[in-house]
Amino acid sequence: MVIQSQNSFEDKKLGLWFIETKNEQEIIGFVGLWNFFDEEQPQLIYALLPEATKKGYATEAATKILYYCFNKLNYQYLLASCDRPNLESQKLTERIGMRKVEEKIVNGNPLVFFRIERL
Repeated sequence: MVIQSQNSFEDKKLGLWFIETKNEQEIIGFVGLWNFFDEEQPQLIYALLPEATKKGYATEAATKILYYCFNKLNYQYLLASCDRPNLESQKLTERIGMRKVEEKIVNGNPLVFFRIERL
């Protein structure tokens, strides 16, 4: 996944970035853009270590990815998806202004899809 991310940065200017604390510069997760399905463009992705959740890191990092997508990559929209039971990720999409657009079963898993348009 790391090698694929490095190649994506070279080819498409996207991939995965580390999320780190400001003071200790400790890596606590990652955020980025990744292809999961057959979409025309990649989706927002993030993950945090359990001890780093509910502190605003994911919201801050996802907001920076929105800015990057709309102002650097010139995307007209951004997608995100998560497992239906993942309520914290659904709350994150709401906090950054995304709206739910679809629910479907993929490989036996119930998924929820979100979208935000460029303003």
